[in-house]
Amino acid sequence: MKLRCLLLGTLWLCARGFASASERCDDWGVDTMKHKPVYNGEPARIKCPLFEAFLKYNYSTAHSAGLTLIWYWIGRGQDLEEPINFRLPDNHISKEKDTLWFRPALLNDTGNYTCMLRNTTYCSKVAFPLEVVNKDPGSCISQAVKPEEVLLYLSYTNINLTCPDVEGFSPANVQPKFNWFMNCNLVHNFYERRTHGINLTFIIVREMYAADYSCVATYRENGRDFNLTRTFRVKVVAAPYRSTVPQIITPDSRVIYEFKPGVDMSLVCEVHFTFLKDSPQEVWWTIDGRTTDEVTDLKFNVSHTEEPLTVGDVKVTKTLFVSKVTEKDLRRNYTCFAHNNNGTSQMQALVRMKAVVPRYTLELACGLGATVLLVVALTVIYHAYWLELVLFYRAHFGTDETILDGKEYDIYVSYARNAEEEEFVLLTLRGVLENEFGYKLCIFDRDSLPGGSEYPRQAGKQATAHAFCPLSLSSSLPLSFPLSSRQHKHTLFPSNKMKVVRKFVHTEAEKHTSANWRCLTVYIIVTGCMVKWAQNIGHTITMTEWETLWRKKTKYTYAWDLKENWLKSFHRWYITPQKLGKMYKGTQNSCWKCKDHIGSYYHAWWTCKEAGKFWKMIHTESQKILGKKFPMKPEYYLLNLTDSETQFNINDDKLFTYINTAGRIIFAKHWKSQLTPGKDEWLEKIEDIRDMDELTFLLKMYRGQPIKRTDWDQYKKYMDMQ
Repeated sequence: MKLRCLLLGTLWLCARGFASASERCDDWGVDTMKHKPVYNGEPARIKCPLFEAFLKYNYSTAHSAGLTLIWYWIGRGQDLEEPINFRLPDNHISKEKDTLWFRPALLNDTGNYTCMLRNTTYCSKVAFPLEVVNKDPGSCISQAVKPEEVLLYLSYTNINLTCPDVEGFSPANVQPKFNWFMNCNLVHNFYERRTHGINLTFIIVREMYAADYSCVATYRENGRDFNLTRTFRVKVVAAPYRSTVPQIITPDSRVIYEFKPGVDMSLVCEVHFTFLKDSPQEVWWTIDGRTTDEVTDLKFNVSHTEEPLTVGDVKVTKTLFVSKVTEKDLRRNYTCFAHNNNGTSQMQALVRMKAVVPRYTLELACGLGATVLLVVALTVIYHAYWLELVLFYRAHFGTDETILDGKEYDIYVSYARNAEEEEFVLLTLRGVLENEFGYKLCIFDRDSLPGGSEYPRQAGKQATAHAFCPLSLSSSLPLSFPLSSRQHKHTLFPSNKMKVVRKFVHTEAEKHTSANWRCLTVYIIVTGCMVKWAQNIGHTITMTEWETLWRKKTKYTYAWDLKENWLKSFHRWYITPQKLGKMYKGTQNSCWKCKDHIGSYYHAWWTCKEAGKFWKMIHTESQKILGKKFPMKPEYYLLNLTDSETQFNINDDKLFTYINTAGRIIFAKHWKSQLTPGKDEWLEKIEDIRDMDELTFLLKMYRGQPIKRTDWDQYKKYMDMQ
């Protein structure tokens, strides 16, 4: 009673200030603070803003004080305010205390609704806009309705979200039914997300789960079914513990920026800000310790751009542009600053005046011309008189190459053992090369074999069964000496006849034995694996093809577990039942999974019916992820060897490699088990590889090795549909 008297007294004192209370009214204008469009055909409500923001008492107190709440509205395209008709035939507009209800709201209800609180001495009113829109064709929402943004921290677990603004619509004894949508796709079973009526729980927050989530509440009232659509936008950001002080990418203390006087100077400051809620992201330049606002003796322009990155990070670029710099400008101190709530970073741009390089254009041109002319002249002389030059050099500057028994050979001649070839070598070829040109020939019958052609034919046949290459001891020709010929050198070359050749071979062997043996060993191992794989897949794998492919794909990642799997797969590292059966007597050599066939390497990985089901699943899902159709070949999935039939671009090939690697890694974990891994385990491994791919990108960027970021959008879309 005392409160009522106090309120009446207050209203009476306020009314005395009006010249004519019946004609004046406090108009608070249009309240747009909580304006939000509503959907056509769905319930809506308007609470009179007077009791929430403008007056200090509630509806019950005002009503007890004798004040009356009256509703008016101005329709779209109208100028006159008119009372609301609460007795329409469909009865879809009603008022309850300080709330105006629309069950449902229709397009014609769009307009400004005014609630007026008055009596004979007091009046106050405020308007509230109502906008009724249709949902976009083929969509569950309208782009005109801006969803509320909700921030979720990456990798946080058990995060709960509640369908907003649905309380109070349905009767107290009615429990609404909720359906959840992600980007307007009805999802029955979210991956790593669970729905519980009005609540949506994220078991773990991942970056790919950023999307528009809509909840539709359905309930029945007075014999009619109503739907309420509410949408919020989930944005995945980095966790607070990951935030750091701003990281200045450029300028770099190791880089000196050189400019000539009179040119335009552009200094770029790039700063990486990690996500930090409610934190400023400020970047500015100082010139000689003063901010750009304080500098008046230098004409410059400053541009500012922001580039959003993943998980809420931002790259801010502040460019300082100075036109026609002077020597004085190049001696100034230019420093970039960056600030957030974690601290402030700074980096000076080391600006220097570029030294003017003297120009010797005429001298350089003359010198280059003379050099070219001399080279051309010497080339012509050499091609015209090359033989005379060689003989002149041998006569005046050549060294004595005679070794021990006096033999020196320029050419070693090997030929087929028949009369025609022998006559040509011993008569024609020897006569021309030795008598006419002065070369010394090592002929097999004449110089290598004791007794010349009397050497037994059996040894001749054995010799001709091997390939011999000419050896030139007086030139720089490389040594080409096959292993088979070295095994028979004592049979083919007696110790008293080929000392020169033997010494040359042994000298070269001592130099290159270890290196050549290592190369030969690696080559044999790799070639052996390639031959086995080629037999399995049905076509040849060339060393060039594999080497090029391997060098390219090892640059995809720094993750050693991926590279280890690639190496093990190519070198057929895994022990099979077939191999165990050969190693240990009494050991079963049947396949561990199907138990029907011998467990060879290729069977265990591919032809086994259980393994085939697994790879069929990988093949089907891979086509969905990449959005392409291609055949199911073993070399695609076991060796990452793709061909033109896949029609992959670089990004597709990288994604396909990661997908296959994930499959092989989890399959190897179940190597001796009768069970094969499932789809969920495969997807979880892909997530791990995706994280490592992002880490590889960040590491290479940090080390100054810029690479193109892998585009995972196809995989994200695939996961959204799961």
